[in-house]
Amino acid sequence: DLCTQGLPDDLPVLRSLIWKINFGYISLNSENWTKELEEQRKTYVYYRNLFKKKMAEEYALYQNYDNMSKEEKKELEENANKKLLEDIVKDINRTHQNFTFFFQTIEKDTMTNEERRGKMEDRRNCTMKNLKETYKIDINETHADVIARILFIYSQFSPDVLYVQGMNEIIAPIYYSYSFDNTFGTSYADIEPDTFW
Repeated sequence: DLCTQGLPDDLPVLRSLIWKINFGYISLNSENWTKELEEQRKTYVYYRNLFKKKMAEEYALYQNYDNMSKEEKKELEENANKKLLEDIVKDINRTHQNFTFFFQTIEKDTMTNEERRGKMEDRRNCTMKNLKETYKIDINETHADVIARILFIYSQFSPDVLYVQGMNEIIAPIYYSYSFDNTFGTSYADIEPDTFW
């Protein structure tokens, strides 16, 4: 009930903590929080590793795309996740476009706002020609990339829902809020699993 009145902006850690409790991610018993977070984060790392393996295998299949017959291309496109991933990436790139946080690299961000907008435009135009960019192989990750991965992994565990346009608008403020959480030794590596759950 207290949360419906709003949470103070000057305590972003409080918002993150309250959301985790209200979403049922952690219990009301603060003594269990460290253990609960640790278990959920480990489970998500397992899911993320499956995702990376699956995407690497799919990327390898597309490497031979130009040499495939029409039928082989059609079968690959029907069974691959490339289209789903492209849809997610396109929506993520439309999320809060004037808010540069989502397009900063997670490590040290040295891009100017203009370079960041250029990268965003390049990613918006995912095609077979820039497949490597679509699959994010050997490219510095941005917060937008992490959100796209979360949504993709979610789609793999929710085949009835998959991905629906607008999920990006729901997940963005949650991810952003969690990025200010420094409780329980939270790091950027923890924001991804916390947002997923």
